[in-house]
Amino acid sequence: MNVVAFVGEIAELPVVKETVNGNKYANMVLKVSRPFMNNEGVYEQDELSCTLWRGIAETTASVARLGDYVAIKGRLQSRSFEGNDGNMHRSIDIIAEHVSFIGQRKALKKPVTLFFIGMR
Repeated sequence: MNVVAFVGEIAELPVVKETVNGNKYANMVLKVSRPFMNNEGVYEQDELSCTLWRGIAETTASVARLGDYVAIKGRLQSRSFEGNDGNMHRSIDIIAEHVSFIGQRKALKKPVTLFFIGMR
């Protein structure tokens, strides 16, 4: 089973682009807090890039704002590519299949799902 789920803050807005085959997609970067504190008592954050496809990409891009909190459910997908050095490299991508908007950073006191975008 290939399932990932996490909640994060939008750090880079999705911009809809189109493949040569006409499929629409967007990449979105989220800041996701780690579930433990470091030695200084701070929750460090990772910046995760997610790929959104078709209607999910278009709808998310039309309503997303920097600082919004979203829950992502999706899957990991690996791909191989030839780098500028001529060697083959492998990359792991996060493909978002569901995007749920939880709230804005300033207004978020209790998590409330505002709407849901995705496949069922």
